[in-house]
Amino acid sequence: MNRAQLLAWLFVLISALVAVIFALSKNTKILNIMGYVILYSVALFVIYKLKLMSSEVGISRQAVYSGIRVALPFMIAIIISGIFLFYFKKELFLDLRYKQNLVDVLVKLLIILPITVVIIEELIFRGVIMAVLTQLFDLRSAVIASSLLFGLWHVYSAGGIKLDILNLPFTIPGIAVSALVILATSVAGLFFAWLRIKSDGIVASILVHWSLNATGVILAFLAWRK
Repeated sequence: MNRAQLLAWLFVLISALVAVIFALSKNTKILNIMGYVILYSVALFVIYKLKLMSSEVGISRQAVYSGIRVALPFMIAIIISGIFLFYFKKELFLDLRYKQNLVDVLVKLLIILPITVVIIEELIFRGVIMAVLTQLFDLRSAVIASSLLFGLWHVYSAGGIKLDILNLPFTIPGIAVSALVILATSVAGLFFAWLRIKSDGIVASILVHWSLNATGVILAFLAWRK
């Protein structure tokens, strides 16, 4: 596959991400479902067209074993840190999105979160995009570029973040909140990319990514319990 073709398919994938950001911003169930179907379809189609090997995307059998080994210490650290923060600053977890019953939270944890957040994001950003970028540039550039794209992808969710619960003595403009979210998720993207390289696959980043989000969801649910 020559450079022009790689760039063309990378453009297709990024265009799909932009289209889905627009769909998610409408906040309608049908558009959300369609958006994720498009993302999975485009990601798999790009893998097929570029003839990317499972090892290149980070989903080989070996990646499962090494991924679990690399991810486990970080998963434990995330859970312990979350519990510690919850104990001293419970109000930080009062997110209205998770003021739900136990069944709804379990569905969120075991179905919605893995399918619509963790797996698709890791497959695209640490799997396909990194695989393409490493063929176009050096590894460091691929890591930085994929992480920046990961941060920009979160621009759609940044607008929904409310800082009222922090009781700050000053107001942070919405654009500043969005910038902070993009910066934070870009840094997270660097960490997930490191996990992908360290474990030679995306299983480690999937597990750590899920642990990070799942811990937040569980603690938010518990924060609303009397």
